[in-house]
Amino acid sequence: MRPTAALAIAAAIVGALAPVGTASAASPPDTESFVMTFQTFEGVDQPTRVAATGPVQGAGVETQTDAETPDGETVDFTWHLRDGDVYLQATEDYSMSFDPRACTAKATGTGTWVITGGTGLYANATGDGTFTDHGSFTGARDHGVCEGPDSHTPPKTSVFTLQGTGTATLSR
Repeated sequence: MRPTAALAIAAAIVGALAPVGTASAASPPDTESFVMTFQTFEGVDQPTRVAATGPVQGAGVETQTDAETPDGETVDFTWHLRDGDVYLQATEDYSMSFDPRACTAKATGTGTWVITGGTGLYANATGDGTFTDHGSFTGARDHGVCEGPDSHTPPKTSVFTLQGTGTATLSR
């Protein structure tokens, strides 16, 4: 959930997150929390990892599509977990600070998420909440000149973590 070039670069974190259990088939609204981690090395995206606790729970991988809208960036996430897929939509406001001398950038953001459905145990899942995220990027250099965030050249590395909380409900 960065500018399109940076988002395309983001993928999994250093190390996988451990599974946290099996979801129940029906539950009252309950606290939901999750962490998604993205990582890229030398322009190669790693699988994005997700770990969720609450009514939706487990560890798996995430895929996404994003679109710029007048209200900010909107991202459609799919979490691929052992007990089924979970579909979420998120909107984010973010900022990025770029240091051209060090050829690095830091990004922070906040936003909201909504569960829009799923498959398997999550076929009728609902929920919503908020999230924060933090990322760092190391730019590529061309003949000693830093290729900044507006460049079409992918960063050498990017590490990004998104943490969300809210409520979720599962029903049959």
